[in-house]
Amino acid sequence: MWKSTWAQVVECRTADAANSRFWITSGETGALYTRSVQSFFFDADMTEAMLRRFRAAMDAANFWDRFETDWALLDGELMPWSAKAQALLPEQYAATAGLGEAVELMEKARRSGLQTDDLLADFMQRKTRADQYVEAYRRYCWPLTWLDDCRFAPFHFLASEGHLHMGRDHVW
Repeated sequence: MWKSTWAQVVECRTADAANSRFWITSGETGALYTRSVQSFFFDADMTEAMLRRFRAAMDAANFWDRFETDWALLDGELMPWSAKAQALLPEQYAATAGLGEAVELMEKARRSGLQTDDLLADFMQRKTRADQYVEAYRRYCWPLTWLDDCRFAPFHFLASEGHLHMGRDHVW
Protein backbone atom coordinates (compact mmCIF):
# COMPACT_ATOMS: atom_id res chain seq x y z
CA MET A 1 0.00 0.00 0.00
CA TRP A 2 1.26 3.45 -0.89
CA LYS A 3 2.10 5.78 1.93
CA SER A 4 2.25 9.53 1.63
CA THR A 5 5.60 11.21 1.32
CA TRP A 6 4.53 13.58 4.02
CA ALA A 7 6.95 12.87 6.81
CA GLN A 8 7.36 13.77 10.41
CA VAL A 9 10.81 13.75 11.93
CA VAL A 10 11.61 13.46 15.60
CA GLU A 11 15.26 14.42 15.74
CA CYS A 12 17.41 14.37 18.85
CA ARG A 13 20.76 16.04 19.23
CA THR A 14 22.35 12.81 20.55
CA ALA A 15 21.42 9.24 21.45
CA ASP A 16 21.69 10.33 25.11
CA ALA A 17 19.12 13.08 24.47
CA ALA A 18 16.81 10.52 22.82
CA ASN A 19 17.18 8.28 25.85
CA SER A 20 16.67 11.11 28.34
CA ARG A 21 13.60 12.61 26.65
CA PHE A 22 11.93 9.65 24.93
CA TRP A 23 13.38 6.65 26.81
CA ILE A 24 14.96 5.29 23.63
CA THR A 25 17.58 2.80 24.79
CA SER A 26 18.53 1.22 21.46
CA GLY A 27 20.94 3.97 20.41
CA GLU A 28 18.58 5.53 17.88
CA THR A 29 18.53 9.31 17.73
CA GLY A 30 14.97 9.81 16.62
CA ALA A 31 12.36 8.60 14.19
CA LEU A 32 11.06 9.30 10.70
CA TYR A 33 7.36 8.54 10.30
CA THR A 34 4.62 8.85 7.77
CA ARG A 35 1.62 10.87 8.88
CA SER A 36 -0.09 7.57 9.65
CA VAL A 37 2.68 6.99 12.23
CA GLN A 38 4.45 4.17 10.41
CA SER A 39 8.19 4.08 9.93
CA PHE A 40 8.99 5.83 6.70
CA PHE A 41 11.76 3.45 5.74
CA PHE A 42 11.54 -0.27 6.39
CA ASP A 43 15.27 -0.33 7.05
CA ALA A 44 16.39 0.98 10.48
CA ASP A 45 19.91 1.70 9.18
CA MET A 46 18.51 3.87 6.40
CA THR A 47 16.34 5.73 8.92
CA GLU A 48 19.30 6.41 11.18
CA ALA A 49 21.43 7.48 8.22
CA MET A 50 18.72 9.96 7.21
CA LEU A 51 18.54 11.23 10.79
CA ARG A 52 22.32 11.77 10.74
CA ARG A 53 21.86 13.96 7.66
CA PHE A 54 19.13 15.98 9.36
CA ARG A 55 21.24 16.33 12.49
CA ALA A 56 24.29 17.49 10.52
CA ALA A 57 22.17 20.21 8.88
CA MET A 58 20.73 21.22 12.25
CA ASP A 59 24.23 21.30 13.79
CA ALA A 60 25.50 23.48 10.94
CA ALA A 61 22.59 25.90 11.45
CA ASN A 62 23.27 26.10 15.21
CA PHE A 63 19.69 24.89 15.63
CA TRP A 64 20.11 23.27 19.04
CA ASP A 65 21.52 26.34 20.76
CA ARG A 66 19.29 28.77 18.89
CA PHE A 67 16.14 27.00 20.08
CA GLU A 68 17.58 25.82 23.41
CA THR A 69 16.53 22.23 22.84
CA ASP A 70 17.97 18.76 22.41
CA TRP A 71 15.10 17.53 20.24
CA ALA A 72 12.70 18.75 17.57
CA LEU A 73 9.58 17.58 15.77
CA LEU A 74 9.44 18.65 12.13
CA ASP A 75 6.73 18.16 9.52
CA GLY A 76 7.64 18.09 5.85
CA GLU A 77 7.82 16.11 2.65
CA LEU A 78 10.40 13.54 1.75
CA MET A 79 11.07 13.44 -1.96
CA PRO A 80 11.12 11.76 -4.31
CA TRP A 81 7.67 10.30 -4.02
CA SER A 82 9.29 7.13 -5.22
CA ALA A 83 11.11 6.85 -1.88
CA LYS A 84 7.96 5.35 -0.43
CA ALA A 85 5.94 4.69 -3.55
CA GLN A 86 8.28 2.86 -5.89
CA ALA A 87 5.74 0.09 -6.41
CA LEU A 88 2.80 2.47 -6.71
CA LEU A 89 4.10 4.62 -9.52
CA PRO A 90 4.35 2.01 -12.25
CA GLU A 91 1.22 0.19 -11.08
CA GLN A 92 -1.12 3.08 -10.30
CA TYR A 93 -0.19 5.36 -13.16
CA ALA A 94 0.18 2.62 -15.75
CA ALA A 95 -3.59 3.11 -16.09
CA THR A 96 -2.82 6.05 -18.36
CA ALA A 97 -1.66 3.53 -20.96
CA GLY A 98 -5.16 2.04 -20.84
CA LEU A 99 -6.63 5.41 -21.76
CA GLY A 100 -4.43 5.55 -24.84
CA GLU A 101 -5.59 2.11 -25.88
CA ALA A 102 -9.23 3.09 -25.32
CA VAL A 103 -8.81 6.18 -27.52
CA GLU A 104 -7.23 4.06 -30.26
CA LEU A 105 -10.07 1.53 -30.12
CA MET A 106 -12.74 4.25 -30.27
CA GLU A 107 -10.99 5.89 -33.22
CA LYS A 108 -10.92 2.51 -34.97
CA ALA A 109 -14.62 2.01 -34.19
CA ARG A 110 -15.42 5.48 -35.58
CA ARG A 111 -13.54 4.66 -38.80
CA SER A 112 -15.68 1.52 -39.02
CA GLY A 113 -18.80 3.67 -38.97
CA LEU A 114 -19.79 3.49 -35.29
CA GLN A 115 -20.83 6.71 -33.55
CA THR A 116 -18.13 7.29 -30.91
CA ASP A 117 -17.57 11.04 -31.21
CA ASP A 118 -18.86 12.07 -27.75
CA LEU A 119 -17.24 9.15 -25.95
CA LEU A 120 -14.02 9.59 -27.91
CA ALA A 121 -13.87 13.30 -27.04
CA ASP A 122 -14.40 12.44 -23.36
CA PHE A 123 -11.63 9.82 -23.34
CA MET A 124 -9.27 12.11 -25.25
CA GLN A 125 -9.76 14.76 -22.55
CA ARG A 126 -9.17 12.15 -19.85
CA LYS A 127 -5.99 10.99 -21.55
CA THR A 128 -4.73 14.56 -21.90
CA ARG A 129 -5.36 15.24 -18.20
CA ALA A 130 -3.74 11.94 -17.18
CA ASP A 131 -0.69 12.67 -19.35
CA GLN A 132 -0.39 16.14 -17.79
CA TYR A 133 -0.62 14.63 -14.31
CA VAL A 134 2.08 12.04 -15.08
CA GLU A 135 4.33 14.81 -16.40
CA ALA A 136 3.75 16.83 -13.21
CA TYR A 137 4.45 14.00 -10.76
CA ARG A 138 7.58 12.87 -12.63
CA ARG A 139 9.30 16.08 -11.55
CA TYR A 140 9.02 14.80 -7.98
CA CYS A 141 10.16 11.24 -8.67
CA TRP A 142 13.56 9.94 -9.52
CA PRO A 143 15.32 6.62 -9.04
CA LEU A 144 16.22 6.05 -5.40
CA THR A 145 19.40 4.15 -4.68
CA TRP A 146 20.39 5.68 -1.34
CA LEU A 147 19.92 8.77 0.77
CA ASP A 148 21.80 11.05 -1.58
CA ASP A 149 18.79 10.64 -3.87
CA CYS A 150 16.40 11.98 -1.19
CA ARG A 151 15.44 15.56 -0.39
CA PHE A 152 13.52 16.66 2.70
CA ALA A 153 11.46 19.82 2.47
CA PRO A 154 10.52 20.91 6.01
CA PHE A 155 7.20 22.72 6.16
CA HIS A 156 6.71 23.27 9.83
CA PHE A 157 8.73 23.16 13.04
CA LEU A 158 6.06 21.64 15.29
CA ALA A 159 7.64 21.24 18.72
CA SER A 160 10.80 21.32 20.81
CA GLU A 161 11.63 20.99 24.49
CA GLY A 162 8.93 22.88 26.41
CA HIS A 163 7.39 24.49 23.31
CA LEU A 164 4.68 23.87 20.74
CA HIS A 165 5.24 25.88 17.59
CA MET A 166 1.97 24.98 15.87
CA GLY A 167 0.67 28.58 15.97
CA ARG A 168 3.70 30.04 14.24
CA ASP A 169 3.70 30.64 10.51
CA HIS A 170 6.05 29.02 8.02
CA VAL A 171 8.22 32.13 7.65
CA TRP A 172 9.09 31.99 11.35
